[in-house]
Amino acid sequence: MHCISVDIIEVGRIEKAIAHWGERFLERMYTGKELQLCQNQVADLAARFAAKELELEGLAISLSHCREYAVASVIGETL
Repeated sequence: MHCISVDIIEVGRIEKAIAHWGERFLERMYTGKELQLCQNQVADLAARFAAKELELEGLAISLSHCREYAVASVIGETL
């Protein structure tokens, strides 16, 4: 069976977490490769965070963001 999941997050939430926790937050939430890909762009990090909130074996994932929000959508199969 296929399912669709979507998660949205305010970019400001991630910005505040980075300001408060710094490297500790980044290292706990993201892989080294993710950090390298995002190059400290908070909106990109927020989109990846939204994707992590989706507990799904993803077949296809889409990430997007604007100044205030980031969104991740996944189409996958349930077990």
